[in-house]
Amino acid sequence: MRILWIQRRAADDDGGDSVYDRKLQGALAAAHDVTPYALKRNARLRQLASAALRVSPPEQFGFGDAGDVDNVRRMMGEGYDAVVFSHEHLDAFAAVLRPHATIPFIALRHNVSSDAMTSILRDRPLLSGLYGALARAQERRALSGELYQAISAISTRDRQLLGALSGKADIGLVFPGAPPSTPLADTATFARDVVLTGTFDWFPKARDLRRFAQDWSAVAPAGFNVHVSAGVPDDIARTLNATPERGLDYGGAIRIGVITDRFTAGHKLKTAAYLMQNCAVVSLARVIHDFETVPHARNWIVEASSVADIPRIVETMQSRPIEALREELKQLKGEIGTQFAWSAQANALSTLIERTRRRS
Repeated sequence: MRILWIQRRAADDDGGDSVYDRKLQGALAAAHDVTPYALKRNARLRQLASAALRVSPPEQFGFGDAGDVDNVRRMMGEGYDAVVFSHEHLDAFAAVLRPHATIPFIALRHNVSSDAMTSILRDRPLLSGLYGALARAQERRALSGELYQAISAISTRDRQLLGALSGKADIGLVFPGAPPSTPLADTATFARDVVLTGTFDWFPKARDLRRFAQDWSAVAPAGFNVHVSAGVPDDIARTLNATPERGLDYGGAIRIGVITDRFTAGHKLKTAAYLMQNCAVVSLARVIHDFETVPHARNWIVEASSVADIPRIVETMQSRPIEALREELKQLKGEIGTQFAWSAQANALSTLIERTRRRS
């Protein structure tokens, strides 16, 4: 198949959206011809004006100017079999193109905005309620009509939400893939090391990271070492008394990878990334739903209600025989490597597209 892939122009090549697009396109390219097209971001004033006129969230008008419309419209007539719109904020752009299209449109949602933003804005109930209502109305219009011929989610929870919003039963599921596994040494020990990795430029992530640092300092647990990636701001690293995680021997010890997000949205790529680096996951948001079928997942993905819970969680894990921990982790990583392989996710998406083409 020839697939035209519409995406947002990346602000950060290491962000979750960019990784998902890039890795999935690479896996698809083993059997299909995939052409990515990145949309330019519109000026903020234009987004706000469009949102006010249409009574919709401004993010829906963030991408795609007249030049992009002309370019994509022309490309759709060049023999492509389907167009993938890889983000939930591309509906307005897709709607402009739909009257000129003769090939299927596939909506690949990275989040369900109405659900994600309600969780993110939980401390501002009036704003959360208003945004949630606007977003749900917009999502229902986009997903229940004829704009898209197929819809896919990146998490099991989002799949259920999209089914309810769209009224459609055939919702695809294309997880983010897992990174390569770091081999665990037969002599690996359990280290009381807390690891924080990833990017934190997006305001909810930055907000929750800062709160984690404040709470961790208040708890001041003894006997822990904190290691952070380059994405953690220097002032946060100082608050945590942290050292760089670069250079850690991830194969020589089992550590604790912390997800500081306190909001539930989409799929946390960091969950599988930590596990494949031999880190148990402690998360302040719900992340287990996509790993329910993985053996031993509940032993290795633990949700904490507060930062104060983390020392107790670590003590419980450390009390188990190290041999049992090593064996469980190896089994769990093997299953994740199979279930969440990028090739498996590319196959799920290509199957969805082919099924949609047969119906169209």
